[in-house]
Amino acid sequence: MFVLDGKYNLNDKTTLGAAYYFVNSDDVSVTAPAPANTAIEDLTVHMLGVNGSTKIGDLALDGFLAYQFGEDNVTGTHRSAYAGNVGVRMPLGKGTCRSEFLYVSGDENNGNQHSFYTPYARKFAQYKLAESGFYNNEMVILGRDKNAMTNDNSIVYDVNNNNQGVIFGSLGYDYPLTSSLTGSVNAGFAAVAEDNSGNHKSDYLGTEGNLELVYKFNENLNFSARAAYVALGDYYDAANADDPYDVKLIVKYNF
Repeated sequence: MFVLDGKYNLNDKTTLGAAYYFVNSDDVSVTAPAPANTAIEDLTVHMLGVNGSTKIGDLALDGFLAYQFGEDNVTGTHRSAYAGNVGVRMPLGKGTCRSEFLYVSGDENNGNQHSFYTPYARKFAQYKLAESGFYNNEMVILGRDKNAMTNDNSIVYDVNNNNQGVIFGSLGYDYPLTSSLTGSVNAGFAAVAEDNSGNHKSDYLGTEGNLELVYKFNENLNFSARAAYVALGDYYDAANADDPYDVKLIVKYNF
């Protein structure tokens, strides 16, 4: 893996950046009996990206655009994938309003790969543990939770999203209730960019709402309570799945 990244401060309010990533993966699995080597992943990926952030009065904007191309030598297919994001923050009353929108392309079953490649690690061959996630939307179940340290799971685990890509939007509000207590409320929606299985009623994955309270005892010790609920979309209609929910009580000590 090779990374080249640079940023330029256009002025005291605007920063522009550009990046190039190169990945060459020759991942094989040792099996018995012979032949011993079976290719799991043999590919080259190039990624070009631009990013930026600026302030217009009290309004803060940031975002990125990324394009991937390369070749999968196992399947003999070419990759052409793209992703884009825009985020907005602004004061509202005594608090701060936040919004994020993310689009990542998915496979269209047309002979090429349009899904966004994300590197992953394997603890066991059957489990693909992604090394990337998108946390800016402050989701708990629909996207990966920032507080998930040991049981890290979500409906959209990484931006590849099982080669389907994702359309993800969120809105949040942070409010200082007291000098030590902060409250946050977040809502988000997600859909697959491409339902390449064709076995679902719609592309819509679901809508999440969550609440969080954080009490700061001192500089090193925080106590937080967080609850979330997801109303599943018609993507899961055939699975007859129950709407998931999550409740957490967290003590965080920095030392």
